[in-house]
Amino acid sequence: MGELKTAKHMQLALIHSSARPAPGENNERLEFLGDSVLDMLAAQYLYNIYPSKSEGFLAGARAELVCTDNLARVAERINLGARLILGGSCRIPTKKMLADAVEAQIGAMYLTYGMDTTRQWVTDNILGRASYLGRSY
Repeated sequence: MGELKTAKHMQLALIHSSARPAPGENNERLEFLGDSVLDMLAAQYLYNIYPSKSEGFLAGARAELVCTDNLARVAERINLGARLILGGSCRIPTKKMLADAVEAQIGAMYLTYGMDTTRQWVTDNILGRASYLGRSY
């Protein structure tokens, strides 16, 4: 039963609402969860690597890390768009769809593997790859 639930989370993370699945059978709830997990991990990461920076700097840096453009670049780098299930007239995912899918993957990963594994993936694929965090906000 646990393995089936695990597989279901990872599969749901790839189903966009445009595919018109049954209610609740898309990635929107996982996106909601993943957005919160990502915000918390980004805040913790920045708090730790910038011990003397102001709240304003930290907030600006976090916004840059979790913005649609950055998450869409992550999705492209890991080829998430090719695995995203779309429907209707959607053939090519938008930046917003890609960013949302990254958040859904993070939500599914958190439920499936826990915080430690999720933190490592987020650090390796999002937080640790940011080269622009030295700017002032």
